[in-house]
Amino acid sequence: MTEELIRNYWNARARGYAIATVNDADPEDTRRWRGVLEDVLAPLEDKADVRILDVGCGPGLFSLLAAERLPNARVTALDGSPAMLEELKASAEARGLLERITLVEGDAGAIDEEGVYDLVMSRNVLWNLPDAEGALKGWWRALKTGGTLLTADGNHYRYLIDATHAAAVAAKPAPKSHDPKIFGNVDPAVMAERAKTLPLTHELRPDWDVRILEGVGASIASLSTSTTPAPDGSPVVTDFTLIAKKTA
Repeated sequence: MTEELIRNYWNARARGYAIATVNDADPEDTRRWRGVLEDVLAPLEDKADVRILDVGCGPGLFSLLAAERLPNARVTALDGSPAMLEELKASAEARGLLERITLVEGDAGAIDEEGVYDLVMSRNVLWNLPDAEGALKGWWRALKTGGTLLTADGNHYRYLIDATHAAAVAAKPAPKSHDPKIFGNVDPAVMAERAKTLPLTHELRPDWDVRILEGVGASIASLSTSTTPAPDGSPVVTDFTLIAKKTA
């Protein structure tokens, strides 16, 4: 499956994804993410010339919240989908935040900057990348010493290869972004077929993320998980948020 087909998939999902996560998002969900980001944004509020990278920004929930919270920050919002960036541009203009956000069409798996950003953040991106380890290490290199990485992700397609996970997920309500009214005419089988070949479908997370980050010298500052019970009652991790500090 070509990258062009995947880009087309996310372009087709952009409008519905923006509705679900930004324009008509659950207020409680937005409050939760604002609280998560506060932990990494508050330490930057008195710092001059703050640089933030929102990698794989999608319609820009994190970019918008960061730009709103920190007038002293320059947010670079990078995504491979032009349609996602258009959604973010419209939202940023409507909120008077566009001058603080630089939109970049690019590959989240090919960040080649080094020591540039005070904060690198991502949400539901890494699972989608064919070289997830290389991407995560690239994000880490892009941080300044003393910088922070925030990644929010999950075991989104683990159900394809793990019967226990499949049973647990089947009992959990689907996220709003998967509502057929929002998903529209996009064929979910396109991404499911690709996910079978992606490396992180075959890894248990966040154990994998912790292992890779500790391997490059990261200090794990916090790690929270969301779980759902398997048929035997054991917890299955569906989503997680990890914050790591670059101390050297």
